[in-house]
Amino acid sequence: MCRHRGMNRQLIHHMNYAADAFPGLLYQRVMNCTSCQYGLFTCLSAKPPLDCGEHHLEADEGEEVVLDCFLSWHTLVVGQTEYHYSWHPGETNVLFDGEYEELVVTKESKIVLNQLSVSEEGSYRCLLKDQKGTALSRTFFQLEVKPFPSTSPRQVVTLPSLPLGYENTPYSLQKSSFLTVLILLTVLSITGSLIIIEYLRKSLKRQEEARGRDSRTAGDIELNTE
Repeated sequence: MCRHRGMNRQLIHHMNYAADAFPGLLYQRVMNCTSCQYGLFTCLSAKPPLDCGEHHLEADEGEEVVLDCFLSWHTLVVGQTEYHYSWHPGETNVLFDGEYEELVVTKESKIVLNQLSVSEEGSYRCLLKDQKGTALSRTFFQLEVKPFPSTSPRQVVTLPSLPLGYENTPYSLQKSSFLTVLILLTVLSITGSLIIIEYLRKSLKRQEEARGRDSRTAGDIELNTE
């Protein structure tokens, strides 16, 4: 058996009045202590939509940041709800009123911004809405992205200039030495080739003379035999 029946009747009567005056607000499941049956009633917010604070976030360029506007009472909301994330770029302070560019609508309370760039900093807003489109909570995030530190140009070390006429001397000496060696190798190659040719020519000549003498000797022996 339900207790404090009279007080609960007054509470339910007050909530019914709130539902008639402000339709589409937060729903709550309440027991009617007269019939001991549960029913859905709207819960009046003191300042709809409910502002749930602002958060200032800082991140380095190239990193990631997580935006999460979940509150514990969100699980008590009856019916389908969605989180609407929107963005106002380039804003250095939280912008409570103004035009926001919609980013994503999701049933998850958090989103992840990957590979941040400086152009993505600004004011972000998260709205929890019911199936009628009524905002039940509103959370703001002010994101500041720190750019990569600029790298200073390396100092180029300049060597002192060489005296006039001395700059190309090592290269000239190296080039002339290379040409001299090349000429000597060419001369030696030609000389060696000539010597080998002359040696072969004389060897062939001696072989021919020896064959001639052998043929004459053979002819003389045949004549004597006859």
